[in-house]
Amino acid sequence: MYFIFGLLTISDYGISWDEPEHYHRGQAYLHYFLTGEKTYASLPKYDLKRAQTEKNYHERSVYQTDSLDFNYWLENDGDHPVFNDILGSLSNYIFYQKFGILGDIEAYHLFEIFISAVAVSTVFYFGAYVFNIWTGLFASLFLGTYPLFWSESHFNIKDPVETSFYALTILFFWRGIVEKKAMYIFISSVTAGFAFATKFNILFLPFILGLWLLLRQIFIERSTLKSLISKRFLLAFLVYPMVMFGFFAASWPYIWQDVVGNTADVFKYYENIGLESSKQQLFFNLINPFASRWFIYTVIPLALFFFLFAFVKPKMNKMQKDVFTLWMIWFSVPIIRVSLPGATIYGGIRQIMEFIPAFALIAGYGAYSFLSKIENLFKVNDPKYLRLVYLGVLVIFLVIVLIRIHPNENVYFSSISGGLKRNYENKFPSTGMSLGNAYLQGVNWINKNAQMNSKLALIQGTSVNIPAYWVRPDVSYSNYHWSGIKREGEYLMELTHIYDVRVYYYAWEYAEKMLEPVYQVVIDGVPILQIWKNDFEHTKKEFQKIEKNYKGPVTSEKEGNSVLIEFNENVLLSRLILKYTPDNECLPVKSGRIYTSINGQDWREEGDSVPYDQLGRREEIEENSFRYMFAAINARYIRIKLEPGSCALVGPSVQIVYLE
Repeated sequence: MYFIFGLLTISDYGISWDEPEHYHRGQAYLHYFLTGEKTYASLPKYDLKRAQTEKNYHERSVYQTDSLDFNYWLENDGDHPVFNDILGSLSNYIFYQKFGILGDIEAYHLFEIFISAVAVSTVFYFGAYVFNIWTGLFASLFLGTYPLFWSESHFNIKDPVETSFYALTILFFWRGIVEKKAMYIFISSVTAGFAFATKFNILFLPFILGLWLLLRQIFIERSTLKSLISKRFLLAFLVYPMVMFGFFAASWPYIWQDVVGNTADVFKYYENIGLESSKQQLFFNLINPFASRWFIYTVIPLALFFFLFAFVKPKMNKMQKDVFTLWMIWFSVPIIRVSLPGATIYGGIRQIMEFIPAFALIAGYGAYSFLSKIENLFKVNDPKYLRLVYLGVLVIFLVIVLIRIHPNENVYFSSISGGLKRNYENKFPSTGMSLGNAYLQGVNWINKNAQMNSKLALIQGTSVNIPAYWVRPDVSYSNYHWSGIKREGEYLMELTHIYDVRVYYYAWEYAEKMLEPVYQVVIDGVPILQIWKNDFEHTKKEFQKIEKNYKGPVTSEKEGNSVLIEFNENVLLSRLILKYTPDNECLPVKSGRIYTSINGQDWREEGDSVPYDQLGRREEIEENSFRYMFAAINARYIRIKLEPGSCALVGPSVQIVYLE
């Protein structure tokens, strides 16, 4: 059922901003595995116009890019593993390129939906095997309707895939231990290899399984460890890491070149992203509560209730207590590891999505336990119809949450936290972040409403965030179209969540401060994507002004590594042009900061550095001058701080352009 509903909604979702790189890599490696060819020379050229206009076009994927072939990735790879990329590309190869059954993007996403359905099935089987079919049904329902999981199972090539392999690994390992069958341990090593070849989260699995085995040895079955001392089990455990690394290395040609060195580089990459500095506040300077808060804020309250109810006087036999302990450890370890000092997490909790199946299993048991108490309370003799009604009510209440904000379920915040709007107003990090999914809704509006031969640009996103064939053929899509105060009529589009890091501050401030949006994707009162038209008509009335050169007196004075500029009145700054006369001893302008003030005492640091590609993704700097743009900043003073010896400090002269 999950797969069917996922397939029915496959075209409603966009792509994540991670996917283009993953599919470029996956296609390059897959093409090599299938043909032995290191370039795409044998393929027909990609025909963008046909891809835009012909539904039956399926000769080549948009991500089979000549400049990003096998040879390119051998030189430029080294972050996340590629097994999932190759599987997604294989799905595209079969269902788009060969048979044309699905669209280009949809054919990639078919794999993600399928593997996510495997996770849901795994949870059902685990719950039903340990408790009963109703626990399995409830658990699979809670996983399938978890807003983040449901949404991103349509367009996230890493985390739902890792989650599925992770769940399978734990299931088979558990069965191997409790049934004393080494074959299940070996199967677990295979699925662990799939997970390791997708993302390194699986490396924390020993903390889950090791702690569970220890507790099982102490409290459940003291012969657990003794039973593992046999030739079959010792062999299975011995080959376990070999199988894991084997899949990792075999699937990734980049590793083949230098197994030790390139593997070490990948580990270094994970160390950098997992331990990089974070601005998130620590609780008692010890624990980062971000992941815990995000979980509580974004889980559907009904599911959270049943999760908590599972701990209310649970009635379990010895085996069930054992596996329930495993589920609790499985749920806890991913959250704890990103909450420790020195660890970091950003963008919500998708990076540790592997805890969600454990949550669903515990909640599934809680839902069944609650149902059992109702049956006992009312002394129901034949509970069949009550259970069907109970299941139906759960389905309705959970699915309504998803339908109401479809297809933007991954921005869901529950009423427990005050909802999306309150967290957006409180600037809770990453609130409203769709991971790029909402771009498709913006493109659909552009295709339907934009004037003929319009131009489209993104503020912060890169061009690959929108597949070129999505855009109407007459619409020119390029970030070079951004014209700023020139107002050349281009459409600007961007996701408007709470960013961890914003770049292109001038463009952001210009759009949000000076333009009226022509379209918004609004969820619970919060715009998660906006489109602006950069022309005079759609400029806010108070900024419907034109640029003029400032004719009044302007003084510029060098103060150490700074230039202080003053004019005799406050104006709405639009641009600064600084000219200078470089000599043989000065250094080219490489970095600097701009500050503005209305009184010479209270200073505002402008967001963009010097130099910066503020317009059209091009830096406005020449050998003897640079330009800096302002979004109607009220100021009388400008301070430019530069590096020691900068050429901009040699005989500077200033031109001020303001709005009137």
